[in-house]
Amino acid sequence: MQASKQWRMMGTFIDLWIDSDLDCEKIFINITDELLALNQCFSANQETSELMQLNHLAGVCPVAVSPALFSLISIGKQHSLAQPSHLNIA
Repeated sequence: MQASKQWRMMGTFIDLWIDSDLDCEKIFINITDELLALNQCFSANQETSELMQLNHLAGVCPVAVSPALFSLISIGKQHSLAQPSHLNIA
């Protein structure tokens, strides 16, 4: 069975195509749940995400962040500092 789905989140379109004998609808449900969780943590385009809350409080007060967000920021910083890199997470 072939199926496709598109999500609009995190400031972009996410397209997925599946070619599988498994239940594609169940796969899409699981992927949707995972994408929503990632969006809630990492999105710079959603005011209620953990990342945006951190951005709003940066320089105002200390902010505790989840291990997942800390890891993402650490990886982003490493890639931003690598040469030649055009990534800027600032």
